[in-house]
Amino acid sequence: MSRASCSRGPWGPCVPSVATASGRGCSRLPTNALADHYRDRRPERSLDAAVWLRDRHPSPEDEAIAHEAQRTVSSLLAELPEEQRHVVELRLAGLTSKEIGAVLGKHANAIDQAQYRAMTRLRVLAASAGSVMEGWQ
Repeated sequence: MSRASCSRGPWGPCVPSVATASGRGCSRLPTNALADHYRDRRPERSLDAAVWLRDRHPSPEDEAIAHEAQRTVSSLLAELPEEQRHVVELRLAGLTSKEIGAVLGKHANAIDQAQYRAMTRLRVLAASAGSVMEGWQ
């Protein structure tokens, strides 16, 4: 193979290199020089600023804990009487006492009492099952 020779260009001196198949030996130098030029213009930032960045996605550990909590709540809800379970499920769906009452055909006060009884029973069930759910006591 023959050596290619390059003349001095606007990007600086060119070191002769082995010619490529096309006969051009220094074809990457202008590209590299341009990349270096723009890389040097980029402002440097301290890694201390990255401390405030937070990944918006939950970690695998957080996902596993949430899945376990959801399974625990589902199994505890299954042990409630049907009316209490419906009240809690509709409350978790975001309905108010008045709206739940309209769905179930009861007064809002009766819904509040059923919810209180359901939550009391869920606390007892969670404690007897040895649940590790925080904030239930």
